[in-house]
Amino acid sequence: MVKIEHTAVSREHAVIYWSEGLWGVKDLSSRNGTSVNGKRLKSGDSTLVRLGDTMEFGDGGVTFRLIDAQPPDAFALAPDGSEVVAVNDLLFLPDDGDPQATIFMGQEGWVCETDAGTAPFDGRQTLALGDTEWRVFLPADNQGRVTEDAAGPALLTMQMQFRVSRDEEYVEVSLRRGRRLIELQSRAFTYMLLTLARIRLKDALDGDLKSSEHGWVHQTDLGSMLATDRQTLNVHVCRARRQLSKNGVVGAADVIERRPGTGQLRIGLADLQVTGL
Repeated sequence: MVKIEHTAVSREHAVIYWSEGLWGVKDLSSRNGTSVNGKRLKSGDSTLVRLGDTMEFGDGGVTFRLIDAQPPDAFALAPDGSEVVAVNDLLFLPDDGDPQATIFMGQEGWVCETDAGTAPFDGRQTLALGDTEWRVFLPADNQGRVTEDAAGPALLTMQMQFRVSRDEEYVEVSLRRGRRLIELQSRAFTYMLLTLARIRLKDALDGDLKSSEHGWVHQTDLGSMLATDRQTLNVHVCRARRQLSKNGVVGAADVIERRPGTGQLRIGLADLQVTGL
């Protein structure tokens, strides 16, 4: 909500909304009207607003120009008014230093992931994390993630390659599809990804296991392997997703899957390669 201090602007004057991939403005039967590109709307009417269009609230009131027509970001509000905004459709709550929940755009729409697993999330309910209840606001048209035709390459169509030093002190990670190569910066999370990749590759050698069963490990066991705790694991997952997203990868959240109700997770890609440096 934006409050405009002007005598020509009503207390509840108009609403700007996002619907079906476009911005729009609706006059709320305001006292002095709403105009788009100089054309006044009828009381209570709405119209689409495109890049470069002007909106005037009140006759001789305040004028704005739409300079960015990108979709709105998802965001969440805590009871104390603190706000967390999604970056590239990844919303970490309460923050990326303690991601107890991650809300992101899945194949079919928004989902919420916690240690318990992943479930559809429409934002109409509050999200309780510890003693705090968050109100989550999602873009109105929930049509699933943008395809790679409109963005970057899709994660699950790529091969993830690991190059590991002999002492395992250094791990390089890259994604490849054809001639397309994305090099990831070496970070603490890269060894977690390597460990999960090794588990999935080992399971793939077991002819009795279905592919749907490959790679799953309980997060407690994974924590023991990496000598770390649950919160640090969640931070690693968060940062892996964020780096992939920053590199323009569509479906960055798919790098880690969680199995509902089991506490298990696995690396989301099946096409994996591990070699020495």
